[in-house]
Amino acid sequence: MKKVFVILIIVIPIVFVGSFLYSRFNPPLAVSGGYAYQEDKEVMIVDVGNKYPFGSIKITELLVNNQNQPSKAKMQVSTHSLGFIISDQFNSEEAAEYQFESIENVKLKPNTDPRGQLDKVNEGTISNEDLIYAVTLGHERSIEKVIIKYSYLGVPYEKIVSTTVGEIE
Repeated sequence: MKKVFVILIIVIPIVFVGSFLYSRFNPPLAVSGGYAYQEDKEVMIVDVGNKYPFGSIKITELLVNNQNQPSKAKMQVSTHSLGFIISDQFNSEEAAEYQFESIENVKLKPNTDPRGQLDKVNEGTISNEDLIYAVTLGHERSIEKVIIKYSYLGVPYEKIVSTTVGEIE
């Protein structure tokens, strides 16, 4: 009995430390490089999702450029059959069929990585149960950088997305 207890005392901390290190070096928020913007870059959407098979991601803060609050920020929650709209006019007739939610009211469900979902589309196994998410931002100036602060299982993270081609940190 003492051997089992000693083994548990050793194994449990190793599992926790290993899980923590894995999540630090492989953050859960997925940004596929799928972002789009209007010509002047004052309105932008960033395709996001959760890479992990358990636990939700909660976005805690969005900043643009040099740590500025965006003028407008919403989360689009959609399906692949509907897709997203690039607009900061959330209540317009054009945007009526799209679902815009307050950032603080949305948690990114597990297994919603945009790349993984694209694989499902290519395999023909995607359904309307599979949700997709996009952060929708509007700002009075051109958006050059988006800083997404979020938490996963209570641990804070930060992801920076640049509108310069190929730059995601």
